[in-house]
Amino acid sequence: MISRDVTIKKSFDTSNAASLNHRPISQFVGIATKYTDCRIWILHEDRRLNAKSYLGICSLGISKGMTVTLTADGTDESAALGELEAFLTSEN
Repeated sequence: MISRDVTIKKSFDTSNAASLNHRPISQFVGIATKYTDCRIWILHEDRRLNAKSYLGICSLGISKGMTVTLTADGTDESAALGELEAFLTSEN
């Protein structure tokens, strides 16, 4: 199992539930679900969520500047964390 602390640079609009921009969350979950032989978790404060769960990630309230920890366990754990970290730290 490997783990990395990541400070998010990508914008996630979580200010108003009616106008949430769910595209970055969908993209994050899409990346995580590519790694079928790997369990991936996202941790923030006292919450640990499955990174492959769209609703779980939405409930975390991810926002720019937040620091989260990504943890992966499985055959492609290093590749999974590398791709997810690259996504979260991109400005696009």
